[in-house]
Parts: sequence; C-alpha cells; structure tokens
Amino acid sequence: MLRLPQILKRPQIKLSEDRAILLVCIGIALAFWLLVKLSQTYKVIREVDLSLRVPNGKALAAPAPAALKVELEGSGWQLMFEYLMNARHNLVYEIKNQRETAISRIRLEEDIQRKLASDGLKVLDINIDNISLQLEDKVTKKVPVALLSRLTFAPEHELQREVLLSPDSVTVSGPASQLQLLFSWPTDSLVLYQLNDRIQRAIALRKPPAGIELSHHEVLADIAVEQFTEKWLFVPLTVAHLSDSLKFFPDKVKLTCVVGLSRYNDLQPGDFTLLADLHDFSPAKGSNTAPIVLARQPYYVRNVYYTPQSVEFYILK
Repeated sequence: MLRLPQILKRPQIKLSEDRAILLVCIGIALAFWLLVKLSQTYKVIREVDLSLRVPNGKALAAPAPAALKVELEGSGWQLMFEYLMNARHNLVYEIKNQRETAISRIRLEEDIQRKLASDGLKVLDINIDNISLQLEDKVTKKVPVALLSRLTFAPEHELQREVLLSPDSVTVSGPASQLQLLFSWPTDSLVLYQLNDRIQRAIALRKPPAGIELSHHEVLADIAVEQFTEKWLFVPLTVAHLSDSLKFFPDKVKLTCVVGLSRYNDLQPGDFTLLADLHDFSPAKGSNTAPIVLARQPYYVRNVYYTPQSVEFYILK
C-alpha cells in the first residue's frame, strides 16, 4: 500500500546525456559566431547633440541644427563599447565674439573624434559642411494667433460668434531678419465635425524653427455653436438723390435672413440698409425703375434675400 508522501512526491525529469551534449555544442557555436561578428568592421549612423551659446541680446542669423548625423566606422566590439560608455554625445560651443565666423567641418569631425570612448572608431562623415556663427540682434515681437481650422456643423446649426482664442496673441523671439516679415503665428489644424453645442479645445501652436522662441506653445479655442432659424422683416427703403418731383414705390421691402436663436429677438429692421440711388436716373431715358442694393447688414446673419429688388419712380405733376 502506497503512502501519501509517495503519491504527492513530484516526478524528477532528467536530461538525457545526448541532449545535454547538444545544448553545450549549440552554446559553443553561438559564442564563436558572436566573436566572429563582433570582430568584423561596421559603419553606423549616430546622432550628436549640438549646442551653441550666444551672448545675451544676440541670436544666430542662420539657425544651427539641434543635432548632427555622424557616420562612424569600427569593429563590433568598439561600437558596443562606445554605446555602453556613452549612448549620446553633445558638442557645446561658446560664441563670445565675432572673430570666428563659422565652425568648419574639419573642426566638427575632430571634436567628435575626441569625444569617442574608443580610439579605434573613426568619423567618416557628417551631414553638414560648416556652421555659420554670424550674429545679429535678438528681438521680440507680439503677433496675433491665426487659427487653422475646418469646422462642420450639425443640421440647422452654425457659429454663434467668431472662435475665441486664449491667449489671442503670442510673443516671438529671434533674429531680427527672420521676424521682420512675421505678422501672425499659426496653430496646428483643428478639424471638428457635426458640431451642435459649445466646445473648448486646447490647440498646439505650430512648432517654431530652430532659433525662434514662443512665449506660449498652445492656446484654448472657445467655439460657441447654436441653432439657427429664418426671420423676415419689413425694412424701410432709403433713396439717395431723390428730387421733390419724384415719388417711389414701395417704401418698405420684405427681407428674409438666417439668424441664430440667441439674436433672433434682437434683430430689427434698422439693422439693415436697403438703398436705391437715383444719381443717374432720368425720366428722359424711358425707365422708371432703379435697383435696390443691400448696403448694410449685421455680421451675424446670412442668406439674406429681399423682394422686390427694384423700386419704381413716378413724376409728380
């Protein structure tokens, strides 16, 4: 009869002798393969950070890149050692005066070479010929933010007012030559569909190029949306250059437009100007009509239509 400890005892699995020998051989083969691979020569592309420090109140006329792409050549061992010692290098140059007008390609290669942890590595190429050190005055300029947007609305909805941005302007700092023709700063594109209610959305400002700094990196857009409806009114007709011997008809014109519900009750006939000009009117020409033009309307209405679109004149005898 089996005892309980014998039943619960875990079975022991032993590798056979031939399987153990196979694993040892695979391990030795992998080790030799790795040694051979790391002993070979390779070419790799690495990035080196670049920092240029300029005097206060000055800026580089031509912005320098934030990083350089460098082609290195060396053995696998050297490249692995370089990565383990320092994954990324940084070149820093202090610009104190204008005696030096540029950093040459040769100097960049030599400075990068000195920073490499392994003496066996070689700098083969960099992606720039030289870096201009021409300085000019650094200025600041406040410009409005320009919203780049594509908005669509649910049926019978529209903007209640213009989109409000907070802040609505941004302070830009950089070389005077680059800011001379700068009059606004754009946002990233804002795309919204089927809007039917007010919405607030943070929008990033477009990333500035090297050498340009912004006081803000995003703005808050306040988009007020409301339902609209149609409204009609009788608007008095204004006649210019009307003589005492003429009488016109009609004196009021029926006008229809589309307006948001928030302004429906505020919209009055006096908010519109319908004008007929009799400056060139002459009874001798055989015509007694003149066109009616819409001379003034509120900015918040659209799809304005009025009838009639001409006015008749009669000579009083």
